[in-house]
Amino acid sequence: MPSTSSPAEARARTELDDPIKAEYDVFITPRLGAQLYLLQHPNVSPNEPYIAEHNRQPAAMRIKPKSGFLEMEVSVSTSRFFNKEKGIKFGQDLRKAKAEGSASFGLANGFSGPKSGRGRNTTAPLIGAESASRAPEPTLEDLMDDFEGAESRGQVLNKMTIGGQIARKTSGKPIYMLGSFRGNELHLSPLDGVAQMRPQFHHVDAQWQLDRNAARREREAADPPRQTEPRAVQMSFKPTGDDAQHVGTTDALLKAAQEETWTRLKHHDESAPESWNFYEKGLHVEDIENAPELISSMKNEQYLDAISAPRPELSARNKKKAGPRREA
Repeated sequence: MPSTSSPAEARARTELDDPIKAEYDVFITPRLGAQLYLLQHPNVSPNEPYIAEHNRQPAAMRIKPKSGFLEMEVSVSTSRFFNKEKGIKFGQDLRKAKAEGSASFGLANGFSGPKSGRGRNTTAPLIGAESASRAPEPTLEDLMDDFEGAESRGQVLNKMTIGGQIARKTSGKPIYMLGSFRGNELHLSPLDGVAQMRPQFHHVDAQWQLDRNAARREREAADPPRQTEPRAVQMSFKPTGDDAQHVGTTDALLKAAQEETWTRLKHHDESAPESWNFYEKGLHVEDIENAPELISSMKNEQYLDAISAPRPELSARNKKKAGPRREA
């Protein structure tokens, strides 16, 4: 038998089944000129955050503001669950690659090798070839015997690099906010972007760069370069349609990442006074008594239509309002 209750009775019954537990006054914090980003760590357990309490505080942070790349280094304990032999090998690869001109690696460097300056003789031997002939490199056995000394000299990879690219807010995309509760108040701060931080395997890129440089030296030793004027040869193709836009965007991103230099940041632990000071003053409205009232420019039905899928009855209603189209 169909229900004979009125809409008011049905609404009252629903409110009894799902009562309101709490109400909050909502405030939107003013912009203070600082950039606010949300860093997500999908590969990290919530029980092991990067904080000093767990001995996982980031030792260094850097950012490329224009291209949006962000990296941080977290120290790794070498006392247990650490492969010392691999740590020495990876550390040596990174050190040698940087000595041969590679200041950065991976996507944040545009997947490029050492930067060549203007007027540089590209046929000249690399730094690693000269230094190797003058000073012999310590063997793996030597470094294993003096592991603590090798670690203090920076010859061991005892840091984990975590990085990502900032997805900034764009028109037509969702606007994310950071919420902070204070009593019965909810303070919302607009985010400038979101970045998912994942492990970066720079030691693999360093090994690839060393192998490529070694292969180049072998080719030059077997076939010395001729004393002729260099000629620039450039091969290109012309994509069409959606591929053209995608290729152009990717190429511009890699070029921007390669040309931009890193800007070092200072990291404050969550328990540091600087962090608490920014939390209190930057993520909350201080003068709530004189805060301007938020007035919505939409009615309830308009808001629901804006965030929901199109309703068939609404589309039919709009067509009726528009009326039949007359052709001149």
